[in-house]
Amino acid sequence: MNLYYPHLEEFISLTCFVLFLLLIGKVIKYILLQRKELSKFPLIFFVWIMVITLYVLFSGYLYLNAEPSHRLIVLGWSLLFWFIPMFYYSFFFVNVVTSQIVEQISPIGDKIEDPSPFANARKLALMGDIDGAIALYRSYKNNQVEALFEIFRLLKSKERHEEAFQTLQEIIENYEDRTSAWIEAKYYQAKIKSAIFKKYNEAIQLYKQILRKRPKTPFHTIASAEIARLQAICKTDSSSADNSDITNTSTKKEAGQNLDDSHVQHFSKEQKKRYILAVEDTLLGSYVPPDPFFKGDIKKVMKDMEESAKEPKRKKTTSEIGKKTSNKNTRKEETVKKQNTKKQTKPKEQKKKKS
Repeated sequence: MNLYYPHLEEFISLTCFVLFLLLIGKVIKYILLQRKELSKFPLIFFVWIMVITLYVLFSGYLYLNAEPSHRLIVLGWSLLFWFIPMFYYSFFFVNVVTSQIVEQISPIGDKIEDPSPFANARKLALMGDIDGAIALYRSYKNNQVEALFEIFRLLKSKERHEEAFQTLQEIIENYEDRTSAWIEAKYYQAKIKSAIFKKYNEAIQLYKQILRKRPKTPFHTIASAEIARLQAICKTDSSSADNSDITNTSTKKEAGQNLDDSHVQHFSKEQKKRYILAVEDTLLGSYVPPDPFFKGDIKKVMKDMEESAKEPKRKKTTSEIGKKTSNKNTRKEETVKKQNTKKQTKPKEQKKKKS
């Protein structure tokens, strides 16, 4: 056993020293995050060289103190343990180098100025250090709510939906006095529940919590429309499980009859129309949402387009072509006569003026 493994004291000393180096790296990274100076290239390069020299000195100390027959084993295990701090500090060093490259993308070499207070965190996210970016976002104490929303968007873009949901829950619990942020966080939670986890009933409850919150915001109208849409989806799921052979005509009639009267009572006419259209969409897949920027009548436009598409293109007959050419010739003759009359009248007027 002793031929291939170091002594217990050597193994413990190597493990403790590697953990010590990792702890130093964590402390340095935390300090730089607090000072928003994570991309200081000379400092990181100095730390990297310092770690290499420290480990070489420590492993050399173990090598010299070991027995001559055991030194080769100590050297091999020292190299094996070196891979742990090497990977950690190399990743740290590569992040700094890439941040310097990102800052000097322009051909002239000018630095890109980001007016956002989260510029350094966004650079870390662009470099792929998501956890480092999240830690840096959390260090912004002055804009903590906005920083938490940035963390939510970052986690959502990386499809870490559970963590994104918990970040929104943190905003809801800690910043209930900020109504707009609370409502926005609830809205995104409901979207995650419905779109990602497919838990429609839970999403409906979250949307109803938004409707009970005051003052009213644009999210209230979106929440009411989403409740209608999700209720329609739930009804279609339950009805499709019971009756799989429903015809298109029967579903259109039942769509208007199966509305939840307790929910639709406070709707306006336009909201009721959208509700019915949303039901038809979930049942038949035929609903196209209206364009909010189009002020005309969409139905008339669609009818005109359908009629124009149905009308066959008719070829022009020879008689029609002949009529057009004759009309052009007559117009040309009239213009020539007018020009001749103008030329004849001009010398007569000049003679009168001379006399």
